[in-house]
Amino acid sequence: MKDKFSIGLSFTSLFAALIAVAGFIKIPLGIIPIAFQNIICLLSGAIIGGFSGVLPVILFLFVGFLGFPVYSGGTGGISIWIGPTGGFLVGYLFGTLVTSCIVGKAKSNSKFEILKIILGIVFGSLIIYFFGILGFSWWILKTNSAINLKSAISSSLTTCVIPFLPADFIKILISIPIALKGRNLIFQYFN
Repeated sequence: MKDKFSIGLSFTSLFAALIAVAGFIKIPLGIIPIAFQNIICLLSGAIIGGFSGVLPVILFLFVGFLGFPVYSGGTGGISIWIGPTGGFLVGYLFGTLVTSCIVGKAKSNSKFEILKIILGIVFGSLIIYFFGILGFSWWILKTNSAINLKSAISSSLTTCVIPFLPADFIKILISIPIALKGRNLIFQYFN
């Protein structure tokens, strides 16, 4: 019998490391670069599925919160959580949770695997954007008292969402076959 706890711990550690490494792969675009941590978080939820799919993100966020340089660009610490991109970190957690819940645990020959993966990753991305917009709007309001909430949200949309939609669409398309292959691997270990 396979030791499921050890295997699960290995996958959790592997995905947490992949999320951290993805923080060093970015394309500069204004205040918020095109990063790959968001899609690796969602892939964690889509491949591992269930609550276990969220564990790598929890580990990654905790290690970064402690100050280790695992966040985008090799940053870490509490200051990132209260900065302009802090909402995205919260979004990683809840977006991955939504993805994991929609996709669920890997099953053999499920007819709906691809549909669950697409829905999970798309809704997970929307959750990340939602929290990212909230966090960025809060940061704008905190740093500029002359701006109102409507302007802060509008500015967040034009800064944090619209420029990134094409890249995120491509990342989602690329992640679907990766998630399908990864789920087959997970199923082999946990059936």
